[in-house]
Amino acid sequence: MSTRMDKKFQTWLMQQLQERDWSQADLSRKSNLTRQAIANYMAGRIPDEKSLRQIARAFKLPAITVFRVAGILPAEPDADEWVEEMNDKIIQIKDPTRREMAKKVLDTLVEDEQSGQNQRQEKPKTKSTGK
Repeated sequence: MSTRMDKKFQTWLMQQLQERDWSQADLSRKSNLTRQAIANYMAGRIPDEKSLRQIARAFKLPAITVFRVAGILPAEPDADEWVEEMNDKIIQIKDPTRREMAKKVLDTLVEDEQSGQNQRQEKPKTKSTGK
């Protein structure tokens, strides 16, 4: 376990528990980390990489998000957290049939998005006659 302390991670961890209405014991159980480890993190200690991954899995968040909050990875100003979250969810789909289904859904959404953009661009501009 790391001995580095960080108020930002501590605050974030408290917020995550409050949003889910979880206790420290809930996080301990769902992450397979000891209650003492969770208490240390709540006191501001930064978990090691393995523990960060377990916390991410418990919260159903992309590990990269948790690593950034913990200061392990630099914040990406242009990062789209939604894309990272969707990527993490896609990675969790192991069944080839379900993967193909997810691909078809995404392909359809992208096609719809692109055709909607094309229709907006192709709209003829009407001139006002001033009458």
